[in-house]
Amino acid sequence: YQRRVHGVQVLFKLRFFARSNQQMADGLSRDQILSLLSPEVRAALLGHIQEKEQTKVPSDDVGEDFGMSQFWYDDETSKKLAEEALSLGQTASDDKARRRIAFISCPSAFRGLKKINPTNADYYIFEFDRRFEIYGDQFVYYDFNNPTNIPKHLHHSFDFVMADPPYLNEECMKLTSETIRLLRKKSSTPCVFNTGAILREAIEREMQMKPCTWSPKHRCNLMNEFRTYSNYDSSRFG
Repeated sequence: YQRRVHGVQVLFKLRFFARSNQQMADGLSRDQILSLLSPEVRAALLGHIQEKEQTKVPSDDVGEDFGMSQFWYDDETSKKLAEEALSLGQTASDDKARRRIAFISCPSAFRGLKKINPTNADYYIFEFDRRFEIYGDQFVYYDFNNPTNIPKHLHHSFDFVMADPPYLNEECMKLTSETIRLLRKKSSTPCVFNTGAILREAIEREMQMKPCTWSPKHRCNLMNEFRTYSNYDSSRFG
């Protein structure tokens, strides 16, 4: 909290400097502009620049956005979810040469599968955040408030569906469940739902899914208890 307040103060000072010295700053180098700042503001600005450089994501990647309720899984969890999607998609696929996998609001598991880079699967990320358009045809714009607004050629075409809705409430879960039912090939298609433990009874009623013994872990330590639910017996998740 203290760091955030300090950052706000520094930001205000920088904006004040820019407005007061716009003509003077025109044409100056970065070092010359920094020399015009007070020691306190200069040190804070350089620290902020260094921090951003250290945490910068590659141009073909997307960082989590807490404001959009995005919280990435840790690497081990992302890999495990991706491996499950690939292996179950293969088992369930009618076409053994190719299978189709859907990730609904589950970008870090999607990226986990991209790291595996399978050549015998088509996989898609259904996501509200348009930054994921960098993935081209693998991106499908998705708003859980309009759960059936999905291109018709994707209806009932997936061999495996994984969902991780952005909000831990029953309404969001039910709307996302509508999308799962629309995407899966048939009622027996293997599906995974990652969400809060608090929704256990609601998910069992809505989707007939049971909690697994294994649970996903996030990079940041969230206060909410998360669970993985499935409509099949998973040897990987228990």
